Amino acid sequence: MGNKIPTDNAERSRRLITETLLIQRRYPFMHTRIIGDRVTCRGTMQTTDTGAEYRIEVVYKPWTTPKVH
Repeated sequence: MGNKIPTDNAERSRRLITETLLIQRRYPFMHTRIIGDRVTCRGTMQTTDTGAEYRIEVVYKPWTTPKVH
């Protein structure tokens, strides 16, 4: 059959929670929240120890490409 995008709300909720936990584990500097049907992550990062700080926001909706600002 192949992979298909789940349509039931329980699977979508499990995916949001799983993705949030994985993001928190891998990127502890990001503040994550589940808002509706997407995960929003905000934080600051530096490219080097003396480089400028950048505020970033990643909005992820399961089964779509994340949007980065």
